[in-house]
Amino acid sequence: MCGNIIGIETDIVCIVVSLLILFTLQMSYQLKIQTRMFRSLLIWFSIFCFTGVLTHILPAGVVVFDRLTVCLKTITCSFIGYYWFTYTYYATGRNSYKLKKWAPIAIAPAIIVVIYGLVDFFTHISDETLYLSPFLWIIITITGSIYFLLAFFIAFKRNSQTTNPFHKCEYRYLSIIALIPL
Repeated sequence: MCGNIIGIETDIVCIVVSLLILFTLQMSYQLKIQTRMFRSLLIWFSIFCFTGVLTHILPAGVVVFDRLTVCLKTITCSFIGYYWFTYTYYATGRNSYKLKKWAPIAIAPAIIVVIYGLVDFFTHISDETLYLSPFLWIIITITGSIYFLLAFFIAFKRNSQTTNPFHKCEYRYLSIIALIPL
């Protein structure tokens, strides 16, 4: 029971902090595209943490609830990776036209994970035991790794190209933060 309380507490603190940052961004900054991407990242992170709270609150052993939380975590993880990549892309001052042109390809891995997660959820919804598809976890891992590695390489490349010390520091932080989930 103590583990559940600590898990709930941690997720609630993460939700509160991300919502505080979200409301601060809403009130004080312009709605540049990089700010919108960061706001979307915070929203998906809050949904992920809320799903973690549901994991601890919903009755254990009910396979439908377990499948629902796994499906929601799958969807949120794929979009967290996607929005971190797009935020890093725009925060490093890249040309927004290029990403808009390649947007269907950039979001395709996240959409594939969402579709496969939903299909897995609905095909196994009536199963007696919780069976987690290994292919689903492989797809999540590969997709997340691709998004975070691309964000790392974009920030690292911009760090090596710029001479402005402020931007160098910012790009260095972006590249380091992209490596943490890996």
